[in-house]
Amino acid sequence: MRAMLFCLLFFAMSSLGCNQPDADQTGAATATESLMPISLVVIDDAQLAEAISREWMAQSAQPLQVQNLSADELWALKRLEADAIIYPPQHLGELVQRKWIEPIPNSVHDNEVLAESDFFTLIRRNENRWDNQLQALSLGSPVLVFMYREDIFEELQLTPPTTWEEYQVCVETIDASLQKLTQFPNLKSATLEALTDGWKAKTLIVRTAAYAKHQNNISILFNFASMQSNLHQPSFIKAAEELIAVEQTIPDELKNLTPYEVGDEFLAGKSAMAVGWFRPLQQKDLDRISWPIGITKVPGSRETYNQFEANWVTHSADNAISVPVISSSGQVASISSRSANTRSTALCLIRLTGSELGFPLSRASDKTGLSRNSAVPLMSSWLDDRRFTKELAAKYGKVVSNQLNGNQAVSALKIPAQQEYMQSLETSVEQMLKGEKTAKDALQSASDQWNEITERIGKDEQKQAYNQSLNL
Repeated sequence: MRAMLFCLLFFAMSSLGCNQPDADQTGAATATESLMPISLVVIDDAQLAEAISREWMAQSAQPLQVQNLSADELWALKRLEADAIIYPPQHLGELVQRKWIEPIPNSVHDNEVLAESDFFTLIRRNENRWDNQLQALSLGSPVLVFMYREDIFEELQLTPPTTWEEYQVCVETIDASLQKLTQFPNLKSATLEALTDGWKAKTLIVRTAAYAKHQNNISILFNFASMQSNLHQPSFIKAAEELIAVEQTIPDELKNLTPYEVGDEFLAGKSAMAVGWFRPLQQKDLDRISWPIGITKVPGSRETYNQFEANWVTHSADNAISVPVISSSGQVASISSRSANTRSTALCLIRLTGSELGFPLSRASDKTGLSRNSAVPLMSSWLDDRRFTKELAAKYGKVVSNQLNGNQAVSALKIPAQQEYMQSLETSVEQMLKGEKTAKDALQSASDQWNEITERIGKDEQKQAYNQSLNL
């Protein structure tokens, strides 16, 4: 009888061991299934929540309960009653401050499925980390690119711009020639940019990045020493004035676009240039693009404003430097502080963001993009779009990976109350674009409001959070 009980016990332990790594094996073990149920909350992304449920059920026996909540519903909670959460990276600081999430445990950092070195450099070093700790795992953060029609550029004898000033010249030249370009019947605008609600402020930051970011200035939004807002600086004013000039050339029906809608309208032939991104398209009956398309990094600048010396500095060798902005969109996954089993939850998130599951999941959402180098050769499959040739898809993947594997970037604001800060800036940009205020006055007003928000919440607390968001 004792022998039979021993055999049954051995069999049960062996069965569990096949599905869950030994805790003593730490990161050397692969992220295999466990039998422990996991509860997961997804924020503002019903598409992604549905895809996670579908893909997980098809590939894993581990029970996974997925719930989609809005951001308002999330912040109305007294505590997060779930094992894990997937959310826009801008919410990271608020979640840390509330102590609702905790870092990915060191015991799984060497996990083969995690393959942390496979993440794009800027995602690995910036988006996934808070205070130099691995706090989140990215499911993909799209980055803006510059796209243009090579045939129209050839027709007008233009060269692809490398700076925002050159871009402005291209806009003016094409806009003045629209009536003559009758061979392009769908052409409505010289360029398109993301200017829908919630994106005006982000677009301004994208344009400011190259004017404000330099090796001695790691922070463009705040002075990280005093925590005073930088929005009133000449770098922001210059970018705002240029944005106003371009916005006036865009037809009203094409102004309220998200970045992926910008990409769609560009591919429909509505503009000669655009600053946006592409997404997997569900429609399979669209025709392949018949005109040549160029894709490159967003325009940059040959000079940067040094706020500490209050002057403009020209880059060495007169090179134009492009600075991408990351985490303006995307989704990241973190472990809840109330998780019943931190290690099991970590292994679940590792599988969801790994190369096998992360690839199809990133295709399901309008908010995500590629996050890993291993996915770049598969860009054609990721887009799965008849409009793209394999060569064009590969070109897009190369530009995205080159930007996200760069040495410097500006990260979207991720500190507590970031929604309040960004809404204040959004309102100021709207006022500029409507002509209600000059760029200088609107940005001074936004800067003052940012300082008031900081003082109200607590300057020391916000300074600490901001430095932690920059991993200083």
